Amino acid sequence: GEFYCRDLIGMMVLENGRIIGTIKSIENYGAGDIVVIDMTDGRQAMIAFNDTNFPQVDLTLKQVVLNRPKMAGGMDAH
Repeated sequence: GEFYCRDLIGMMVLENGRIIGTIKSIENYGAGDIVVIDMTDGRQAMIAFNDTNFPQVDLTLKQVVLNRPKMAGGMDAH
């Protein structure tokens, strides 16, 4: 379906079936849209908006499914 980026703001973000945050804003620095997520752990994530990272957008349920990209160089947040 079609939607505007502003429609995503405030949506819940699910990963592996659980809520991990809420979309705070959509930014564009010239290389495509970046989704800014307020994570439930208090951090903030910035993830490129594309069909791979966000394979499912549900306007009715106001939620998106995140398929988080693997970090280059093994930079895990442990």
